[in-house]
Amino acid sequence: MACRGHSIYIVDKKSGPTTESRALLVTPRVLEVLESEGVVHHLLKNAYVLCGVQLYWGKSKLGSADVAQDAAYPQMTITPQGTTETILKEQLEKMRTIHWNTELISYQQEQDHVTAVVRNDTEGETTIKAKYIIGADGCHSVVRKQGPDWTYEGCSVATLFSMADVALTGSDVESILHRATLCYGSKGVCGVIPLGPVTGDSRQYFRVIINMGPYERSTPDAENPTHGILKDEPMPLEKVQEIMNERITAFDLTASDPLWISYFRINERKANGFRRNRAFLMGDAAHCHSPVGGQGMNLGILDAHNLAWKLSLVLNGQSSDPETLLNSYNTEREPHAEQTIRATGNATRRALVDGFLMDSLRYVGLSLALAISPIKNYGVRLVMQIQLSLPASPILGSSDPGLLSTGQYLPDTALLRRRVILGTESGVVSKTLRQILQQSPRHTALLVATRPPHFPRNTLTTIFWNKVLPYRATVRPIVVESAWHVFDHRVPKEIDQVEDATDGFWIEGFSDASDSVTAKVGLQAHLSSKNPPAALIIIRPDQYVAHSVLIHTSSDLDTAFKFFDTYMKKQ
Repeated sequence: MACRGHSIYIVDKKSGPTTESRALLVTPRVLEVLESEGVVHHLLKNAYVLCGVQLYWGKSKLGSADVAQDAAYPQMTITPQGTTETILKEQLEKMRTIHWNTELISYQQEQDHVTAVVRNDTEGETTIKAKYIIGADGCHSVVRKQGPDWTYEGCSVATLFSMADVALTGSDVESILHRATLCYGSKGVCGVIPLGPVTGDSRQYFRVIINMGPYERSTPDAENPTHGILKDEPMPLEKVQEIMNERITAFDLTASDPLWISYFRINERKANGFRRNRAFLMGDAAHCHSPVGGQGMNLGILDAHNLAWKLSLVLNGQSSDPETLLNSYNTEREPHAEQTIRATGNATRRALVDGFLMDSLRYVGLSLALAISPIKNYGVRLVMQIQLSLPASPILGSSDPGLLSTGQYLPDTALLRRRVILGTESGVVSKTLRQILQQSPRHTALLVATRPPHFPRNTLTTIFWNKVLPYRATVRPIVVESAWHVFDHRVPKEIDQVEDATDGFWIEGFSDASDSVTAKVGLQAHLSSKNPPAALIIIRPDQYVAHSVLIHTSSDLDTAFKFFDTYMKKQ
């Protein structure tokens, strides 16, 4: 919202970013999101990268799984939550103020605004008026609790867990240095996640996660969820070592120099909807679940990314149907939260339920899953959020056969060459499609008009450009053509508006390559017809495909552009 120029008032009752490591994993999809916002490099500079996971049953290795998937970031990226928060804080504070040591006391929704009372530790209470209020204030959310019909139903897991960030030494440290390791012992499970040399010296630190008993549910209490870190006395380091010796029998490892040891509990809960008029929920305020798979922080970031551009469009007065647009936040995010709660909850139960029969089923199930590549790869893509797409939504259009499906995240592509070469430039500008769209607050209307060289240039490119003009405030046009159909490196003379033209026309050299834009959008299969069409792909600001159609004629463009009218105003 700050990058889009909006006034925001952020309160946090903490004094600053957490000093605890807490959430560790940043998924490939969230890295793609951070890349689209221009901040991913800050996080990667501070990250430790893993190549996958490995599982052991006693001293026997069941198998391993790699994150080598079709993704821009085929890796497990490990960054302590405190580091992630600090990076985002530093970028945000370049534009806006964060009011630390300040908490929300109450709020009241009015017809056209929200009135909130906040209290700072030293300055006392202040009344704030805003168009909307967003509760990203955790499981005990004040925003949610003060909504008269908001609930937080689900279950609590009675099982106690412990986590310890410790240095590990021993003859087998190298064997666990580049993969997350899960060990099943006779008395429970122990997970070990490499953190890297976090203290600046040669010591290698790891997160050790332990269940303190078999899986048990407790009586649900929606008013007082027990999810998260407990303030109880932490487990002694000697006890951590004792449990490691019992459960990690395949490796020689010694724990020392703890940075943080804590107990925690798990809840599986979800609010009954993420919007109430001018109030929204995201992150743990909207949903909480088992930490299996490291989904929590990632889920919250994806919530924020989904809502931000929609609020921006409404606040700018550019939406023709604000209610449908804002309601789509709940429509698109709640199913993902439900799926995550269900998947992580099932995984936790199956991993921890006690008994000989369950042990046998676990052994067979894990062995088969790791041995059968399609099952293993599906699991990796699910946990890493690589295959994540949007559910059916009122603000998604249609997709013609073979083209990118609506709700699909925009795939990355090979480099394109910018058509226009400015007199001040010392070289040719080349970018991938995602790089072209980076930090774009508008929708993108992408016309891929590539053709084999024996066909004439597609004349619809200039018609397309001029027809986008009424939507130019909210839609950015991009044209991709084949190199053999571009006869100069200037702005085309026929276009009516040149503001976006310098960065609007791009050239593709090899459209038959598997990573070409032509191939990635699905146009390649249609180029063998007698009169090859173009492909129009409408891409949302969060880089999900909203509409994708084949374009044969000018009237096809008129029909396709009617999609914009579903929730956007003309200029």
